[in-house]
Amino acid sequence: MRTQKKRSLRGLVAAVAAIGVLLSGGIAQTAYADDPPPTDTSWTITAFQYRATVSGGLPTASAPAPDVTQGYPAAPPVGYQATSPTASLVEAVGDESGQTLQLYCIDLKTGTTTGNMYQLGTWGDADVPNSAYIAQLLGNYFPNAGSPSDVPAVQAAIWFFSDGFILDDSNPVLRAKVAAIVQDVLDRGPAPEPTPPSIAIQAPGSTTMFADQAVGPFVPVANGDVTVTVVGGTMWTADGGTQIADGTTVPAGTAIYLRADPGQTSSTLTAVGSATIAGGTAFLFTKGAGAAQKLILGRNATLTASAEATATFVPFGSLVVDKTIAGEGAGLQGEVVLHVSYPGFEQDFVIPAGTAGPTTMLIERVPLGTVVTITEPADGSSVGLSVEVTGLRQVLVDTAEGAHADVVNTYTRQYGSLVVDKTFTGDGAGLQGEVVLHVSYPGYDRDIVIPARTTAAVSTLIENVPLGTAVTITEPADGSSVGLSVEVTGLGQVLVDTAEGAHADVVNTYTRQYGSLVVDKTFTGDGAGLQGEVVLHVSYPGYDRDIVIPARTTAAVSTLIENVPLGTQVTVTESANGARDGLTVKVTGLGQTLVVAPEGARVNVVNTYDTPKPGTLSWTGLDAFAIGVPAALAAALLAAGAIVLAVRRKKA
Repeated sequence: MRTQKKRSLRGLVAAVAAIGVLLSGGIAQTAYADDPPPTDTSWTITAFQYRATVSGGLPTASAPAPDVTQGYPAAPPVGYQATSPTASLVEAVGDESGQTLQLYCIDLKTGTTTGNMYQLGTWGDADVPNSAYIAQLLGNYFPNAGSPSDVPAVQAAIWFFSDGFILDDSNPVLRAKVAAIVQDVLDRGPAPEPTPPSIAIQAPGSTTMFADQAVGPFVPVANGDVTVTVVGGTMWTADGGTQIADGTTVPAGTAIYLRADPGQTSSTLTAVGSATIAGGTAFLFTKGAGAAQKLILGRNATLTASAEATATFVPFGSLVVDKTIAGEGAGLQGEVVLHVSYPGFEQDFVIPAGTAGPTTMLIERVPLGTVVTITEPADGSSVGLSVEVTGLRQVLVDTAEGAHADVVNTYTRQYGSLVVDKTFTGDGAGLQGEVVLHVSYPGYDRDIVIPARTTAAVSTLIENVPLGTAVTITEPADGSSVGLSVEVTGLGQVLVDTAEGAHADVVNTYTRQYGSLVVDKTFTGDGAGLQGEVVLHVSYPGYDRDIVIPARTTAAVSTLIENVPLGTQVTVTESANGARDGLTVKVTGLGQTLVVAPEGARVNVVNTYDTPKPGTLSWTGLDAFAIGVPAALAAALLAAGAIVLAVRRKKA
């Protein structure tokens, strides 16, 4: 029988209360706790009190019920069906509490009897017209006001609204009383449908927590105090507050937190208190609303009601993930990201680039039975650094001690090579000095020395370069010099990103630069003009020239030597200095001169000639005075002798 009653109650609650404590896994959200029904789930008719027969008529197909808002008619309309029902106040007793309810009939054409069981319903379920006017009537007449003698008039007025029943004139006093009741109700207007009786427990946003946590607040909603009990746990005034003893009566609105007893996965809170069934509430036959007469509660009734809410506690463990970085490339990897997830949980663990040691990650409060998935969206590999990852998988956390996962990243370096080709070109190629190329990348430095005056291309192979390495090529010594400029192309960074390697062409283009040399020849001294032929010799590698200056030249002679490579040492010598017997010469300015500027250089070579001592013949060396012959006479004799000699040669 209790099972039957509780099933009936569930149907009632579906109609009159918010239903369901919504629990979901992993700290979910919920709405409100279920509103269990009042303790009484059904009421049984035990008596019909204050019975009286009333005479009148009911509508027919040809004579429908009049509009109730127009007031009570003076007589039943023509075509009404005459009837004489028995008006009474119905008494029904609660199946648990024994409390008696007083009800009226709102369905004249359907009968009922003692022993019939009724349950709470709604106006919609009853489907009785003018229920709002009937509720207004009940609030102001017996059993809420007046006396039991009013029962026939009250019931007849109710039937007018519910069934269109109209009294005839057989009892004018009763008829006048009913008309007055109807008009009073119309003047007052319709009443709202009563609120269904209930005690509720307002549940928190989450009713599922871990086993060591408190769930709350649960807040009883009732008309007054409620008595609270719990199964499978303990009650507290707050998370970590004061414990509430089982069976304590607390005011409605008290915040209650639940904690699980050891080993329990749920705790159920029950609140018991008073609930009011308001007058005007519909009651329906338990075997079908239309199978027996529909009733309406005459006045408020107070009864005991209860509500329940359940908290779920999740046992948990932990997961330890150990990350190991291994291999010859350990410490060279980029950022590594481990992703740990299970339903309701996701977290990224970021291991900074270059980390070489192990890393341990702890994931706490994992619900037991959870399968945790470990992935690695970023593994730290790069060009030149491959990785093998082991240990990524799904891990079952099924004990309070937790679970463990080892994830190992083994990094292997990959290598390529770099070929550096050095080429010399330009009109100055082969004249350059020593050239030094410098090749470097992290952990590697090398100088490539190319001897001076090299003209052939030079290739250098740099092996075992880690892939992805940017190799820097510079040239700290480019072989240029004064008179030899250079343009270097191909220096900079070269990325070695394939096993086949990379190639760099470095080209030095040398250009010779030129200037000039002016050789000034000056004759001075008292013997200037008496000298013989003078020959200056100008030379440098690849160049030789004689500058011939005729005998007896007195004016300065300037000679321009063009296209002398800058930086050239030009040697100026004098293979013939014009000296004769008796004519001495002193030469200055000979030697080497460096041409270092495009504007050129200048050399002054000065020959200073000194004549013989007085009386000395420049060509014989005899002193004329020593032989008593004046110099002028001696010259004349010589001239004459020369003429005679010439004549003789002609004759001959």
